[in-house]
Amino acid sequence: MEEVSDAKDPKRGTIESFFSLQTNKKQKSDFTYAQQPDSISSSSSNNQQQQIHSSASESSLNQSDAFVRGFNSWKHAFGGKQGFFNHQNTQCHKAAEINYKQYIVRTKSDSTVVQVLGKSRNELIKRNREKLIKIISTLHLCARQMISLRGHEEGELGNFIEIWQWTSITDSISLSVLEDSDQNATYLSPLIQNELISLLANQVRQQISNKINDRMFLLMADETRDVSGHEQLSIVVRVVDREVKSNTDSNQQLSLFKEYFLGFIKLDQFNAETLTNEIVRFLSSLNIDLKNCIALCFYGASVMSGKNAGVQALLCQRYIPNGIYVHCHAHKLNPVICDVTKTVPYSSEFYSIINKIYTYFHG
Repeated sequence: MEEVSDAKDPKRGTIESFFSLQTNKKQKSDFTYAQQPDSISSSSSNNQQQQIHSSASESSLNQSDAFVRGFNSWKHAFGGKQGFFNHQNTQCHKAAEINYKQYIVRTKSDSTVVQVLGKSRNELIKRNREKLIKIISTLHLCARQMISLRGHEEGELGNFIEIWQWTSITDSISLSVLEDSDQNATYLSPLIQNELISLLANQVRQQISNKINDRMFLLMADETRDVSGHEQLSIVVRVVDREVKSNTDSNQQLSLFKEYFLGFIKLDQFNAETLTNEIVRFLSSLNIDLKNCIALCFYGASVMSGKNAGVQALLCQRYIPNGIYVHCHAHKLNPVICDVTKTVPYSSEFYSIINKIYTYFHG
């Protein structure tokens, strides 16, 4: 058999010869492409260069004279054709001078961009504060006059909204709250009303706490129920408030007893340990030191006045070492009146008439 020579046949060969042949073709084409002028790219690059030169020439009219080359001598620097005086007459120098003068004027008149933005922001803050002050003053009015804020039903606007709409007739700030504010930012909703009332109450409690600070006081507490039937504990402190009144003759110092209602504590449990912890937590939140308490006044229930395990006993043992327990005289008077009405028939008739008179005028 005759041997076939793959080297002499260009159309046949091994895989290595095939790839070497393709590599040689690629290198040859790349070399040829590099030697020939690029007519397509040259035409596009010429167009781009013309656009660049045209834009550069336009910008050079405005910006080329804004820069001055350095000088080695004052003679060249003050030369008429290429020195500082030549730059002084350029358009860029004149425009920069005008802009600088305007900046100085705006700075002196508080009319720069930063100052205008800050001024508008301050005006917006001032208007919002005026609106909030109006809302708080209306809430304060209703609270001081013990006027309910909302109506008995959902459809009713309530006293607060009615008063606000009435004041908007003559007050521009109240009118702007109703008309200019967004619907979700009027601050007139029941949720905001409750939050503002809570903040007002905290401010009042803080003022009372500052007033009785470092003074001896009497602690009074009593259980009561709200409209919904939840048990709550009312906290009242009694202090000696010293006031100095000046007159023409002399200064007279008067000692006056004043009572301050601090708030209600909602109760979930009614044992002595829970009541004691709630009272301590409430007074501590107001920064009222229990060591300055000299007396406690509760009603006669065993959970409050118990000698060994009552609230008064736990408070005196743990927090009020100098405290003296005093039974509430109003609670003492109530059973006395009940016993008197059972013994004297006329007294029962008297209290019945008083009750009917009250019902007639307030029923």
